[in-house]
Amino acid sequence: MEEKARVLLVEFDTDLRDRLAGTVRSWGYTVETARDGREALEKVTAFDPAVIISDMRMPRMGGIELLRAIRNQLRDPRFIILADAWNPDRVFEATRLGALAVLHKPADAELIFADLRNCLDRPTLAAPCSDNTYAYCGDHIDPTCPRRGFSGTLN
Repeated sequence: MEEKARVLLVEFDTDLRDRLAGTVRSWGYTVETARDGREALEKVTAFDPAVIISDMRMPRMGGIELLRAIRNQLRDPRFIILADAWNPDRVFEATRLGALAVLHKPADAELIFADLRNCLDRPTLAAPCSDNTYAYCGDHIDPTCPRRGFSGTLN
């Protein structure tokens, strides 16, 4: 039997977290939840998620700070950020750090599903660049790297 993809859902609002977790499970994914970025960091190594869906603003550690920290733990983090306030600077920062989608809350379930599928369908980074990083565009110093210029956004 094929193993279901693992999704780590990070959301401070308990009701929303429970509803989203139930919805994502109903799509056939294995779901672990965390109430903030710090709790997610504690779970990420053992759970080894294929995708992380995270709220942008949370107490203790928000989604962008989590993405920044996760990049040091996971080789190829696949992130979807949920934002309750649309701040273009924060959206740009999230995509620069490698978030593959930023959705405005409350996000429609169909949009979350489509972005989740897109994250899972994106090719995995198989080998480090010559500068030994797996990071995205802004962090590459190797001009021959085939991933140089990848914006982290979905078209």
